[in-house]
Amino acid sequence: MEQLILRLGVTEDDPILWGVWDERAETILASGTLANAADLVTLQERAANRPVYALVPNSAVNLTTVSLPPGAGKKVLNAIGFMLEDDIAGDITSQHIAFGPQKKQEQKLAIVDKQQMQIWLDWLATAELHTSMLVPEALALVHSTQITNAEIAQPVTADSSESSDHSDSTPVALMTIGDEIIGRIGDWGGVSGHKDWVGPWLYTWSQQHAPVSMTQYSADVANLCHKPVHSQQPPLELPMHVFAKGLNQLQKSAPFTLRQGEFKAPQKTNKNWVYWRTAAAVVGIAFIFGVIDKSLELSALKAQNTALKAQIQQNIQRNFPGIGPYRDARRSIAQYIKARENAGSGASGIAMLANLSTAFATSQLQAQTLRFDQKRSEIRIQAVANKFADLEVFSKAARDAGLTVEQGAINNKGGQLVGTLIIKG
Repeated sequence: MEQLILRLGVTEDDPILWGVWDERAETILASGTLANAADLVTLQERAANRPVYALVPNSAVNLTTVSLPPGAGKKVLNAIGFMLEDDIAGDITSQHIAFGPQKKQEQKLAIVDKQQMQIWLDWLATAELHTSMLVPEALALVHSTQITNAEIAQPVTADSSESSDHSDSTPVALMTIGDEIIGRIGDWGGVSGHKDWVGPWLYTWSQQHAPVSMTQYSADVANLCHKPVHSQQPPLELPMHVFAKGLNQLQKSAPFTLRQGEFKAPQKTNKNWVYWRTAAAVVGIAFIFGVIDKSLELSALKAQNTALKAQIQQNIQRNFPGIGPYRDARRSIAQYIKARENAGSGASGIAMLANLSTAFATSQLQAQTLRFDQKRSEIRIQAVANKFADLEVFSKAARDAGLTVEQGAINNKGGQLVGTLIIKG
């Protein structure tokens, strides 16, 4: 099975790493770096028929462990936030607490600001990338104790006078990406940030928590820990290869995701498509009804007119439950759609789509995806065309219809032009 693996940033302007992982072959099929979160929309094609897993920086997630009283039940777990109040800066109610594995009386927790969680989920939702897996990146770094001998490139003993028994040492796994250091500390701990502060912190920490055994996923991390009793370096791979392999191992041995509680992922259903399809079908029926209602003036067609009204009424009641009795079908449908628009459904996009009908008809442009942004009152189209002239014909027709067209980056893929068009009313 192939998967799309993402490594998100903390802010919208942070670069985002991505890779397509073949789980069976354990290899990266394609990878790259996006300039910022707005470019996530370009991965929609990569995500087709592939599950999406997202890693988030440990600089925004606090991995911690609490000791539970004997016989602790559900009530104790529900109140666990109050046990952490003294250890958390700020209001504990603004923090999202995700539960990790529990060993005896030791409960693993991941704590992240709710606003930061919502930011990550908003990025993914805007790009129409659906995932139930949101995992702190440090947990995807596998310790040497979890790696088979065949995978280890070169075992190194830092001090030959130390004992060969490292069972009491604290495992540390380290990797660098540019000027950033990512580290997994023990089974449930992590750190990430710029090397200027993470490097000195790690060195001091390793002095205080000796002995330490280290797994190196980059060539420049050997001296970050103070005198590790044991150091191993698996074959050097791309960061997304290391993350993808470790993430899959984590989900098999101890599945974990930050998407719990109020942030739990809903079942994946394309509700927008169902709504737009129903709305378009019923608006079409209502239009036919209006035309036929004015045309059927002859007494010989009264019976057919009555039957048609009954059929349309059934369709409207079935597709717009709760619309209630009405005299004017078109007016009632418009009011129904407007009510859904006020609730956030974005039904005003239908009018914009209607104005685009001529543009689609006169050009050879094809729309791969259509997404209406209610807040911005704009339609974002992922479009495919055979030549630039098709894009110009479409844009001119849209402008003639009173719409504004903004053209994003255009790429040539397989002899076709693929790009993004933003349509505003």
